[in-house]
Amino acid sequence: MAQPNHRRNPEKIARVRELHAEGLSRNEIARRLKIPQESVSNIAKDAELSFDRSRTAAATRAKVDDARASRVELILRLYYQAHAALDRLDLPSHDLAQPSAGQLVKWSAKYLPAQDVRALIQASGAAAREAVKLEAVDADNLNLSAFDSWLSEMTNAAPEGDAQDHTDGG
Repeated sequence: MAQPNHRRNPEKIARVRELHAEGLSRNEIARRLKIPQESVSNIAKDAELSFDRSRTAAATRAKVDDARASRVELILRLYYQAHAALDRLDLPSHDLAQPSAGQLVKWSAKYLPAQDVRALIQASGAAAREAVKLEAVDADNLNLSAFDSWLSEMTNAAPEGDAQDHTDGG
């Protein structure tokens, strides 16, 4: 069955004109009349009506700002994960476990096995690479004060040479 042509429906055209005169947006008119936004746009075009785009522009700016803030948070979290992975390499001892004869055998070792060292370095590198990619998105407009604050926190958290508390089980 063919879709109704709202562009030729006098009642829909009259309602679009009324709601437009009330200052409703194209999307709100479409919702109220339960017709596609494209139909509202076509009726408005035929009737030489235009919509105020300033609210759309402001909403778009707000979404862009929200996305930028979200990226900054992700970048900080990725750098934190990169640091955390590398910090695990510097622990004075490492708790290890391996199944043996149906039992889980646990022990502590001064050094991690090579594959664990490699995995932590790869995880750190992957987190750092993703952070750098996200930084590039906002390279010209990035608010670096958040990074400066975070970096200051990280460097002041534990003086060099102090053992750090690692309660994440690793």
